[in-house]
Amino acid sequence: MSNVTKANNKGRVTKNIDKKTEKMTNGLIHRMFRDFYVPILAIFLLLVFAIFFLNDKSIGTTNIQISFLIGIIPVIGYAVYLKLNRNLNIGSLAVMIIIAGILLRVVYTLYTPFTIRQHDVIGSSFSHLDYIRYVAEKLSLPDVGYCQAYHPPLHYVISAVFYKLGKIIGLSNFYSFRLVQVEMVFLNSMTLIYFYKILMEFKPKKLVTLSALAIFAFFPYNIYFSSFLNNDNTMYFFYILTVYYMIRWMKVKSKKNVVLMALFMSLTMLAKKNGIILIPTILAVFAAALVRDKANAKNIFKQAGVFILISVPLCIAYPIRNFVLFKQGLMYAPGVDFEKYANTIKNLFYIPIKGFIDQPFTQDPFTGRSELFADYVIKSSLFGEWRFDGLEKIATLLLFATAALIIIVVIYLLIQNIKLLKGYGFIFLLCLLLPFGLLFQSRLSIPVVCAQNFRYAGVGLISAAFFYGHAVNKFSNSRLKFMKYVFTFITVTFCIISAVFILKIGVAPQSVYDYSFTVELK
Repeated sequence: MSNVTKANNKGRVTKNIDKKTEKMTNGLIHRMFRDFYVPILAIFLLLVFAIFFLNDKSIGTTNIQISFLIGIIPVIGYAVYLKLNRNLNIGSLAVMIIIAGILLRVVYTLYTPFTIRQHDVIGSSFSHLDYIRYVAEKLSLPDVGYCQAYHPPLHYVISAVFYKLGKIIGLSNFYSFRLVQVEMVFLNSMTLIYFYKILMEFKPKKLVTLSALAIFAFFPYNIYFSSFLNNDNTMYFFYILTVYYMIRWMKVKSKKNVVLMALFMSLTMLAKKNGIILIPTILAVFAAALVRDKANAKNIFKQAGVFILISVPLCIAYPIRNFVLFKQGLMYAPGVDFEKYANTIKNLFYIPIKGFIDQPFTQDPFTGRSELFADYVIKSSLFGEWRFDGLEKIATLLLFATAALIIIVVIYLLIQNIKLLKGYGFIFLLCLLLPFGLLFQSRLSIPVVCAQNFRYAGVGLISAAFFYGHAVNKFSNSRLKFMKYVFTFITVTFCIISAVFILKIGVAPQSVYDYSFTVELK
């Protein structure tokens, strides 16, 4: 054999070894994330808290934006490197989307202390913040039932642990609650990770996974949840765990899966009463299992019995307590003093497209008029109840991009129609219809501005993103080959506009850091 031939053979062997090494490294990174995401995420957020949150008064918007770029540029660079070496797989891309989503959640929470862009966290006679303090300091549940004290206790118990931990290590009241916000970022990031785990249960095609995950990771309200000190975010976390174990149980009807499904459904309701919308879906899951597997009916009934034995006592304990102490019914909520709107066809369904340009944000709930239900739901899904000065043009672009997403999902649902009931599709259909149905019913029965906020239907984003991923995959595989690029452009454009919007919100004014408690705990 000539020296040239030997050299060529040696070169091929070296290249093969390099490719194998790259694949092993790529796979190792994905496996590390898959197997150790909880401690990795926890350590990362604790470092962020120590470096950034404890110094947030002296850190400006530009510092945070640069820090985001420092975090995201290596991720993009690594993706380009893998692509050039033909080693960029779906797992690596998914991890990168999740990392980008988590970084945006950190950025937004740095911009958003618990004193701004919240819901009933401060300012009332017994706020969410007071509830957390009460549990932390009294080690018991509130002995009153007014304002926010009527809520189930799970969120406040979890938050009280972190608030108390902050006090023990010498943090002020303000930064003890900032620590609770970091815990909320953790739960919200875990919600994102479990959405990915749900997708992986179906071994979906690349377009399904990446499109669905990107929309879920970058959708603005999913990011806003991460800073909330009320119970929305905690409920969302346990809700998605319940959906995950529903699907797991449908695939493998083990005692472990039914026990975890029952436990997490109960914890969802112990976090917030809205979790009751899981009950019809779970009943449908058991019914579908019986219809599809009649030979296994005896085992299914046994497992249904296990589910009832676990969930019923946990779900009814707190409502019974509140009924005995305060005569509050199961779905009790305090009255609100807002202008009531007429439930006309126009008010319920009209969406003035011109308003996307002239007035992209929702109006102030205390001084403006917001009688257009559908219009308010879409705008509040992107901007909450808040207005962001100087970001109107980006907001308009985000509204039109979101309208495109909605149209794509609606067309997909109409085309699929009855086919959605096959397999596991009915679970996602119910998880889409029930939250938005409850929101619509809320507007009909309590026609005021606060009853139509998107946050009450936020869990519907699980199904909306899932169906969007399937829609992109279906339409991209049509005879019109260019459609694949059209949908890729829509998805990427939405994510970029959303990320730019979040990054440009900016830090809060110094005045919001001067907070003192307004309620003395008795």
